[in-house]
Amino acid sequence: MKKAILLGILVVVLIASCKKKKENPSCEAVEDGTIKLNLHHMVGPMAFEFNTDFTDDYGNNYQFTRADWYLRVPGFLEHDNITPIVSTNTHFKIDPEVLELTYGTIAPTALHNMQWGVGVDSTANHLDPNTYVTGSALSNQSPSMHWGWSSGYIFCVLEGLVDIDGNGSYDPLETFALHVGMDSNYKDGTNLHVNSEVTDGGTTTIQLSVDYSAFIDSVDLSIENSTHTMDNMPLAMKIANNFNKVLNLH
Repeated sequence: MKKAILLGILVVVLIASCKKKKENPSCEAVEDGTIKLNLHHMVGPMAFEFNTDFTDDYGNNYQFTRADWYLRVPGFLEHDNITPIVSTNTHFKIDPEVLELTYGTIAPTALHNMQWGVGVDSTANHLDPNTYVTGSALSNQSPSMHWGWSSGYIFCVLEGLVDIDGNGSYDPLETFALHVGMDSNYKDGTNLHVNSEVTDGGTTTIQLSVDYSAFIDSVDLSIENSTHTMDNMPLAMKIANNFNKVLNLH
């Protein structure tokens, strides 16, 4: 009787083994691969630097003193371009000192497109930052990236100095503060064609460029230099409409 039972178990194991060999000829355990995103922070063709002169589209010199924003990566698309591959980690708080992000681990596959957007999606935008563990992108930040449960998160904070009168120096009160949020200003970007392979136990690194000048494309900082969204919605919308230009493959 025992021999019959053992023989039955052996048959089941052999059948399962044959099935695994068809799916994985080497019959070895397949490990998930890791997806990382490397960020190259730029202002147009130049590397991003705080307290360094740049020029807007209207010839105004300006400097950044703060540049924080939220990147959302809803998922990746396989070559069939239908099924998204997602991670629980979809929001990232970005500033020029963030050089590498770990998106997550997934089974080996081919990645075709990366979905992305700037801001916090409408569901997460009205959750309480206190419910997130410290260190999470959507937990409390310093300086703050959150207005309150009604208005939600600040999607983009750009602050700095601007030579409004063109005299070659940054006089007192010659500043800009651009704070953009609210559900309607969340913007998805055009999918990026990453065309990468996630390999067995390997790390797939996607190189991305962030262009901070794209946030203020066609913005005249000498006169369009202040919005906290609701107090200057036209300017907030103008900046939000630039969000889809900010991220590109490096």
